[in-house]
Amino acid sequence: MKNVISQLIDDFHERNLPELVTRNKEFSEVRGKADVVIGMRRAGKTWFCYQKIKDLIASGIKKEEILYLNFEDDRLLEFTVNHFQEILDVYFGKYPEHRNGRCYFPGWPLENPPSVAGSKSPTPVSAERSFI
Repeated sequence: MKNVISQLIDDFHERNLPELVTRNKEFSEVRGKADVVIGMRRAGKTWFCYQKIKDLIASGIKKEEILYLNFEDDRLLEFTVNHFQEILDVYFGKYPEHRNGRCYFPGWPLENPPSVAGSKSPTPVSAERSFI
């Protein structure tokens, strides 16, 4: 599973984000808590997350400081809750300089990100099972 997660992280960091029609919606952010985007199928949840990612990049955040995974990807069909820690293991293996700094799951900047699996902190979930 780590190889799949690694490839998905690389894919996100290497590809261009899609062109968007900007929406005038924002999260009511609560510091230290996850933002969850919910809605009916095809309502624009993923595109809203892309907009949030573009906003972070426009504010000076490097794309490599942003972690985005879409769990609708067929390569993650075997993913279980036991694999959540592997996401952070792979990400921080690629970018160890972010381990003690700040990394972004759009809408949820973390100082010293916690372990996702078994953590008392909320798991950042958004966009039809997308992990941001």
